[in-house]
Amino acid sequence: MKVLVTGGCGFIGSHLTEKLLREGHEVIVLDDLSTGREANLPKSATLIKGSFGNTPQARLALSEVDAIYHLGAVVGVRLTEENPWKVLETNNYKNHEFFDLVRKSSAKKLIFASSSEVYGNSLDMPLSENDGLKAITPYQTTKLIGETYTRELYENYGIDSCAIRYFNVYGPRQQGSAYGFVVSIFIKNALAGKPLEIFGDGNQTRDFTFIDDAVNAKMLMLKKKLGGISLNIGTGRETRIMDLANEIIKIAGSKSKIVHLKEKPGEIARRLADISFAKKHIGFLASVKLEEGLLRTIRTA
Repeated sequence: MKVLVTGGCGFIGSHLTEKLLREGHEVIVLDDLSTGREANLPKSATLIKGSFGNTPQARLALSEVDAIYHLGAVVGVRLTEENPWKVLETNNYKNHEFFDLVRKSSAKKLIFASSSEVYGNSLDMPLSENDGLKAITPYQTTKLIGETYTRELYENYGIDSCAIRYFNVYGPRQQGSAYGFVVSIFIKNALAGKPLEIFGDGNQTRDFTFIDDAVNAKMLMLKKKLGGISLNIGTGRETRIMDLANEIIKIAGSKSKIVHLKEKPGEIARRLADISFAKKHIGFLASVKLEEGLLRTIRTA
């Protein structure tokens, strides 16, 4: 198949591109390189540098494609908190333009990267696709809107589609700066012997998903009938942030200390995926345990 990956120079996108190429697909990557790195891409992928909005680059990238993985977005807690207008502009307005181009394209399948953030601060655990959605922030809201676009492409234009609600994906190549994500930040600091900073008491939990499992879920979706659904992709296992920090320090052989900072306002207390629907619908089941995923990530850091 000829497959378009938006955001393909980023963390998840570059791993997905590698997997698609290994399975014999032709891959077009559309990325403005605002956070992604061209060095992440295999040379056999075709890179078009540009935005996924209604641009000449986006129209070129969509030419004669069979399937689309739409990962392009503004992501990261700090970045989305500091630049809410950029979140709205990119994840909403440009999404609107992109989905309009998609409905006019040759694509027969679209897989949209949503987020477990759409559940807001719900305490109903584990979180299933049938639970109420409680988006409050601009980022959460734009992901919900993106899911609506995704469903409409199926219901009104016959493009088989799915929205993936990822739960805390981590692994090699993930950004470890202040604008990155907790696992990559902890690993970077542990390897440098710097303190691991935890907001609050560290009892808040997350469902950490290794990149290989996240990519395998996407590959399964390429082969299955999707029907405009949304799917949780996680492990179904809950980990305290305190336990995560201690495990990273142990695996890294680090002498880093754990430092507790003031809890952030609106901190999400728990996050755990119910993946039974994904298992039933596409045959997904996470296979990489946290300890193994952390070890593989630290080895490449």
